[in-house]
Amino acid sequence: MGVLLVKFEYSSGILFYKQVNGKRLFVVLKRGKSIDVPKGHIEKEESAYSAAKRESFEETGIEAEPDRYFRHWLTYWFYGKGERNKGETVKKRVTMFIAEVPASTEVKVSDEHSNSEWLDYEGCMKTMRFKQQRELIRHADDYINRKHELERINHDYAKLAKRDGFELSKNFVPGDGPCDAEIMIIGQAPGATEDIELRPFVGRAGKFLDSLIRGAGLRREQIYITSVVQFFPPDNRQPSREEIEVCLPFLKKQILVVDPLLIICLGKVSAMTVTGRNDIVNIHGTVIPIKLIDAGIGCFVTMHPAAGVRFNKNVLPIRKDFSKLRNILKELRERDPKAVD
Repeated sequence: MGVLLVKFEYSSGILFYKQVNGKRLFVVLKRGKSIDVPKGHIEKEESAYSAAKRESFEETGIEAEPDRYFRHWLTYWFYGKGERNKGETVKKRVTMFIAEVPASTEVKVSDEHSNSEWLDYEGCMKTMRFKQQRELIRHADDYINRKHELERINHDYAKLAKRDGFELSKNFVPGDGPCDAEIMIIGQAPGATEDIELRPFVGRAGKFLDSLIRGAGLRREQIYITSVVQFFPPDNRQPSREEIEVCLPFLKKQILVVDPLLIICLGKVSAMTVTGRNDIVNIHGTVIPIKLIDAGIGCFVTMHPAAGVRFNKNVLPIRKDFSKLRNILKELRERDPKAVD
């Protein structure tokens, strides 16, 4: 019995979309009877990101920056016929990004394709031949819906700074990460560095958090990060109960939109707000039910990274807590058929 020799190839591309008269349209490329999305081979020393921008521009004439967090992978087999892989069995792995373009954007197809078309969601579902292509459109459409909803929430949330008696910073610090992340981290409130950069956890505690995430075998870009209160409390004080109550409706909406498998509560304020428990000494490193909303989401409680930055004795307990995340996520993914690695 012969051994099947398989060649592995890697490609990437960008699914472009635009909004026209309230309708979302995705670009598809045509070659004979086949329909595809803009993508191509990743050359030596290229990243998936840079190859996607280059290949998509060569095939469509469109230049656009992809969303920072959306990723979708296509995997398929084929029997090579071209110069690159003639006569070989090839396993192809394609990394897809998405990018929004202006409504007036037109496509200039390359010689590889005969034509292009902008299709709405239903048009893509009816026209695309392969299941993996339809799954890409489904994932992209869902992600964009969540992204727009979070943008609406943030727009309304930022208006709190105009309220009478508002004593927090006027700078709103939005959540950061994939709109459909399976993990959501909730801290207490932005610090002084976050108030300047308008991103959560970018100061000293944020750098420690990054190392904790890496130690758990995860990447920060996989996680949606936000806070109970998304305005900096002057003098780095703890937000008051009244301030937390005013911000709570927006936190609830964010959780519902992202709909994570697991929430990680950092510190006493976050744990008390999300789980209703204030005995963090007894529950850190464990998963307990969420109480803030009726969503059936588990909450992993640990100390705030700032506690490790300020007091060296807290570093080891926090690292031990995060070391449990790999197995916890494995169990959650096995229970949830919608979860992906």
